[in-house]
Amino acid sequence: MLLHLHDGVIVLDSPRSATILLVAGLVPAALHDAVQHVHDEMAQPRTTVWWTSGRAVEDIDHGAQYNARYTVSSADVPSVVDALKRVQNDLMSGVRQSETDELSGTGLFPWRGVGPYGHGGTGMTGGTPYGRPMAERAVDRDGLQLDQLPIRIGPYFKAFPAGLVLDIELQGDVVQDVVVSAEPVSPLRPIFAAAINSPVSVAVLERARAEDHLRWLAHALRVHGLAAMGNRALKLAVRIGAGNTAITGSGAELKAITRAVERSGALWWSTRGVGVLSRDAVAGEGLGPVARASGMRDDARVDEPTYQTLGFEPIVNAAPSDKNAGDASARWRQLLAEAAQSLDLAARANGARAWGHGVVEGPRGRVAAGEAPEPQLYAMLPTLLRGVEWGDAVTTVVSLNLGEGGDVRAVQPWAAAEKVVQSAEDAMEKGSASDMPGMAGMAHTGH
Repeated sequence: MLLHLHDGVIVLDSPRSATILLVAGLVPAALHDAVQHVHDEMAQPRTTVWWTSGRAVEDIDHGAQYNARYTVSSADVPSVVDALKRVQNDLMSGVRQSETDELSGTGLFPWRGVGPYGHGGTGMTGGTPYGRPMAERAVDRDGLQLDQLPIRIGPYFKAFPAGLVLDIELQGDVVQDVVVSAEPVSPLRPIFAAAINSPVSVAVLERARAEDHLRWLAHALRVHGLAAMGNRALKLAVRIGAGNTAITGSGAELKAITRAVERSGALWWSTRGVGVLSRDAVAGEGLGPVARASGMRDDARVDEPTYQTLGFEPIVNAAPSDKNAGDASARWRQLLAEAAQSLDLAARANGARAWGHGVVEGPRGRVAAGEAPEPQLYAMLPTLLRGVEWGDAVTTVVSLNLGEGGDVRAVQPWAAAEKVVQSAEDAMEKGSASDMPGMAGMAHTGH
């Protein structure tokens, strides 16, 4: 994300117009094929840079990682920017040759050569012409029979955390059904991981919480078309993360950013009434800011003696009587308010220390020893997203602050193809060609 702050580097939404694929960190084995798909969708000339974030290449198991042609082991972002510029110049001048496809044969285009015309279609309604599943007919929310298109989103869809895979059935731009096929496991920041077992500085931990919330804000603003404002939030996050000497005036700057977000209308026109989570849905789940935005007083800091001494009270951002309590707008406001609260706590903490007894309130909720360091919200996504327009679906997922991704639990095979094929066979057995849906295959991975 920090690359957005550096001149001379343009981070694109699609690989098709990019010349460099930057692979940052270690790629989970489950996502190797997806990375190769992204690479092969880039137009020529193209090349790959692997940023190992300070780890020496020889210390990493190459058999488990993406085979990049150029590596940068520095953890310093400006050094990475310099390397990207150098590689780009070499590629454009011909010093570096453009890379060939990673997926040999028909890996990227498995439909090529299939069927009588070589475009993937087999029969009247079968196959996957040009790699796209054919639309089905299904009842929509108005009771009409309309086309329903299955499509896979992820694992590298820029608006979502890396690794999240959603198998969606769309009618127009309305989501009819959702299956979560892969769940990212975002790494817990070191200060929060350490706090589970040992007392840590409250000031350092709360600055890290504020930084995390502001990084989310920067991403959310960019997704909603407010990139310049997002960069402003990201710059503040970098300052806060730098330590005590760099946070003077951060509270005032955060207030100014909050006012700018309010004036932009982002907390009204695109988020109000979207993705509502009721109190009952989040009760007892330890979902941190998401639960508090829905009106639950759910915060492990309430029971921490040091925080009690500091006069801590959790912010509960939504009244239970408000019909929009727990919507995307409430979650935006919650994270902004909690970022300001964390800066205030950090300023008043002095040398206070807390935690160290097997649990900590992380940026996304309660984390205990041995538990996954992210909220258990993925199971709620199908209920939240069914029946909403695609734009509101993106707004909902972004507002949940699911992290930046990392490893993934699993990438499940997409069952929609099997379901569609079976329904087509049933229709054929009944002898009703007019009711026979198209036979869809695996959807092409979206990025």
